[in-house]
Order: sequence, then C-alpha cells, then structure tokens
Amino acid sequence: MCHILLLLPLLALPIFYLFPLSVALPVYAAVLAVSAAVYWTALLAMNQPILNGAAGMIGKIGEVIEDRDGELLVRIQNEIWRVASGNPRPNSGDRVKVVGVKNLTLRVQKMDPDGNSLPGSPESPASSRIKRGLRQLFFGLEPCCDQPDEDER
Repeated sequence: MCHILLLLPLLALPIFYLFPLSVALPVYAAVLAVSAAVYWTALLAMNQPILNGAAGMIGKIGEVIEDRDGELLVRIQNEIWRVASGNPRPNSGDRVKVVGVKNLTLRVQKMDPDGNSLPGSPESPASSRIKRGLRQLFFGLEPCCDQPDEDER
C-alpha cells in the first residue's frame, strides 16, 4: 500500500490520455497535492527523535535503586537498567543522568541535588567524538597519531 502511494503521480499520468486537458489537469494537480502531503508527513515522521529503547534514554534522569556487587541498577522511566559510571560513583538513592549506551548498558553521570552533572563525571564517547570532529572541521586540527583517543584510554 505504501509503495502505491509513492507511485501515485506516475500511476495518474494516463488520465491525460483518457480525458481532455481541462479535466485531466485539475485531477492530476489534486493527485500531486495528495502525494506531496503524504511525502511531507513521511519526512516529518522519519526525523522524529528516538523515544524508546536504549538510544532513547540518552539525556534522561533516573535514580540509583541498588548496588549489587559493583553493578548499579537504575530506575529510569519505570524501567530498571544496568549502568556503568565513572568517578564520582553514585550511591543508592542518587540521581543520575544518562550520557551514553553500550550493549544495553547505560553510561551515567552522577548529579548534584540541584540537577547539575558533577564535575569529573564521564563524558559520553559520542559527544567526545563529536567535539573532536568539530575541532578538526573548524580549526583544521589534525588528530595526532601518537596520542590515543579518549575512548581508548
């Protein structure tokens, strides 16, 4: 069904053979308008942010509910996730912010009571790669081959 809607302007071309131009032109214009509306709606739908799953968790705030032998469990949007965090390590009851996802394990930053991320909390690998790429783009800085990336340290 979806593919037929994409081909609708092409499928409507025989109308010019079957009817006079004074009838075919307005009908074809209506077909083009419907097609454009369908295309526009599809483009808007494809550009929506991810709202579910692990990738949709980035930027969300949660609370540490349990520390099981070094593995933290966090409740975010009524779901319980395993998390990895750097220093400072959050304790049970602390609020955390999701900064990345790797293999269904969330990377989090500990937050202070005001809702700000604490200094020294880990930065997500994606944001560090983006910053590195922007520095290269705008300042022409070439990555040095003898220094490992921040992710590889």
